[in-house]
Amino acid sequence: MQSTSLESLRKHFSTTHVRAAAVACGRCEQLFSNLEAVQHHIRRKHPRRTECPECGLSFLTARSLLIHRTKTHQSKESPAAQRRSPPPPALPPVADEVTIGTSG
Repeated sequence: MQSTSLESLRKHFSTTHVRAAAVACGRCEQLFSNLEAVQHHIRRKHPRRTECPECGLSFLTARSLLIHRTKTHQSKESPAAQRRSPPPPALPPVADEVTIGTSG
């Protein structure tokens, strides 16, 4: 079959080259021929976003969020650093020399 118009080319492609068991994007329902193609689409078109815990704005990268928090909220720590527990208390200083009983 030779295509004579764009519409007939599309019809030919959809009936001949797209498998019946196409994979759909769960976010926009666009169809893909395989799982790898839909995963690539999701990474490019629907990236994960990181949300600022203080104001709710979202950012594509953790670095963008850190810059935002530093400039807007005066916070220099990452959210992960803020969640970490405080360091354990310091141990008492150790004497440099220990003298064990001297006889005179």
